[in-house]
Amino acid sequence: MGLAYQEGLGVNKNLKKAILYYQLSAEQDYASAELNLGIIYANLKGDGRNLKLSVLLYKKAAKQGNSNACYNLAYYYDTGCYFKQNYRLSFKWYHRAAELGDSEAQRIVGYYLHAGIGVKRDLCRSAYWYQRSAVYGDPIGQYNLALCYIEGHGVSKDKKSAKKWLQRSANQGYSKALKKLRQL
Repeated sequence: MGLAYQEGLGVNKNLKKAILYYQLSAEQDYASAELNLGIIYANLKGDGRNLKLSVLLYKKAAKQGNSNACYNLAYYYDTGCYFKQNYRLSFKWYHRAAELGDSEAQRIVGYYLHAGIGVKRDLCRSAYWYQRSAVYGDPIGQYNLALCYIEGHGVSKDKKSAKKWLQRSANQGYSKALKKLRQL
């Protein structure tokens, strides 16, 4: 019901009712409700905004395996939005979201490993996470994997594989992939 009132699905939009229903579900440890309630509290304007409660709700949902909650916590550590910027903890939460199947988090984990951000640089593991992201259809992950094949970062150089992943990325409208394809 919380989502219905939040989005106006079959009922008039009513944020107060959405919060009420999300709170009732969150009290029963429903991870999606905790996540959505956390997002609402993070995005309220003025005195209603409550990042402390938002983070608490994200942590509860993350402990239950909600990949979006893990991603949001990672983002907060990555940007210094609520916590002091901490790339090690950001990597930890992005990695958890990646393990839970979040393709954007998989790409970011690949990037952190490639650049050595918050973790020791590891080109083989970086290519592995770019591969997972690419298979899930993330166009930037596909592009980054193609660059690994071009440069031989974590994988053997393979122009054919590079072109395949650049083409998939370009087919989704990623302009850097199209530009790189023209250069090969």
